[in-house]
Order: sequence, then C-alpha cells, then structure tokens
Amino acid sequence: MLRPVPFEGFVEGIALAGRVAAGEGLTSFTEPGIGRGLAGNGVWDLAALQEAVRRGVLAQRATLMPGSPNLHDIGDERLRIGPVKLFSDGSLIGRTAAMCCDHEGEPGNRGLLQQDAEALRAYTIGAAYAAGEERHKGTLSRGKLADFVVLGDDLLAVAPERIKEVAVVATVVGGVFVFD
Repeated sequence: MLRPVPFEGFVEGIALAGRVAAGEGLTSFTEPGIGRGLAGNGVWDLAALQEAVRRGVLAQRATLMPGSPNLHDIGDERLRIGPVKLFSDGSLIGRTAAMCCDHEGEPGNRGLLQQDAEALRAYTIGAAYAAGEERHKGTLSRGKLADFVVLGDDLLAVAPERIKEVAVVATVVGGVFVFD
C-alpha cells in the first residue's frame, strides 16, 4: 500500500532522485504511471514535478504518461505529458532497455547491455525515435537539445561485462551541467 507523502517531501524526493539519476548519466526519463488509479498520487504527481521545475531541482527532462482518464494538454519542452500508456504487458520498452535482471525465461538476456554500435544507437537515436522526439534529441547536432553524458571510458572499447562499471563523469541537460 502506498502512503500519502507530504507535498514538500514529494518535491524533495524528486530532487534527490534527480541528483542520483544524473550521477548515473540519465538526461531524461519517462514516468509511465502518473495520475489517479495507477501507482501515482493524481494531480500531486504533476504538481510536484512542476514545482521541482520551478525550483530548478528537476535535473532531467521528464515525459509523463498518465492513464488516459488523466490526460491533459499541458506542459513544455522540460516537463510535458507524453503518449498514453497502454498497460498490455507491464513494461514500457523492456526489450530495448538495460535491465538489472534477466528477462523471465531467458537466462543471460538483460536487454541491450552489450558492446556494439547498434546498442548505442538504440539508447540514443532509437530512444528519441520511440518517444517521437528525434527532431530534438538522440544525436548531438546543431539545433537539437544539448543533452549528453560524458563517460569515463569508451563503451565500444570495454568488455561487455564492464559496461556497468564505466563511470559517469558528467551529465548535461540543455547545455547545463546537472552532474559533474
């Protein structure tokens, strides 16, 4: 059972989570459970995220995916409501994400935690395309948002089992260092 969290605690939790995520190299996230009736707290979810943006403590770009009854045409390029999540399989994009555990029934399959350019493209260009944001994100190009991560090693040069050990040196969102 989820217990209500005071609004200030909710905003502080978003700030803390953002700092930790920036240290892991995350420049954006999708929240697939915002709104009443899901795991969220209804309008408090959106209000707390908006307050985190107002205070400058939301380190990443956020795309919110409320249940269809909660969908509203609000937001901007830093915090926006995204596509409606259809809960058909319980995952957002499980086959394209690096997982902490093996896929059920597939020992050794943790998604794209592997060493090749195809996996790197899936995490960058592919993720932007999947979110309908390829015009703004996914590559470092003139006119696109300046979101990127500086890593301590070349992901294509380290052994696949060492990828999780590669240090995040800096995380930049919109040209601003949110972790360094």
